Amino acid sequence: MAARRRQEILSGRYDARIIDHLRRAEPGSLAGLIAETPENESRALMHAAFWLMGLGSTAAGLTQTLALLAAHPAHRKAARKDPEHLRACLREGLRLWPPVPALARVTTAETEWYGSVLPAGTTVLVPVAAHQRSRRLPYANTFAPEIWLDGTAAGEWWARPGCGGMHLTLAVGTAFLGAVLSAARPKPVGRLISQHRPLPHTIDLARLRVAMRPLRRDPPGG
Repeated sequence: MAARRRQEILSGRYDARIIDHLRRAEPGSLAGLIAETPENESRALMHAAFWLMGLGSTAAGLTQTLALLAAHPAHRKAARKDPEHLRACLREGLRLWPPVPALARVTTAETEWYGSVLPAGTTVLVPVAAHQRSRRLPYANTFAPEIWLDGTAAGEWWARPGCGGMHLTLAVGTAFLGAVLSAARPKPVGRLISQHRPLPHTIDLARLRVAMRPLRRDPPGG
């Protein structure tokens, strides 16, 4: 009972803080954008909570991307100079170890699927991670930010523009990583990630370590 009561108190405080921001509706903020949509306070709260939920997996993606940049100095240098390259690096971190490895969808109409017919209302599990690491992809298990820049990924269904939460994650994540790289240089700790061998299909964030050193001019090639 005590734990449940504590959860209720924290949930109430969380909602109150969001409502406070929504009422202020500062220009240029998420609350300001939501305020431009005519809806009651309850709906606005749900709307804001949905967007904030999209940031729940951002920390993992940022950690993974920093570790990849630490192990790939050429991409680190390019990312420091070019925000689009940095954004591509973040997208690669999310491709290699997606925060949502599978999607559940429900068919809205009778659907033919490889010789079988699925009735409307059938739940389908889409293993996104398996498609993003498919053996047919020459870059499947490597860190390849260039696929997001040269059009290579454009033909892949899993690479097409995703939900609003993903766009928010990319915008906030790219800004965060840009600020970090402008002040420090990530250096790899251990051999969990290396540019000299295929990247693992799964990664234990509890074991992933990145050292941050004050930024100095990179040596040639680094």
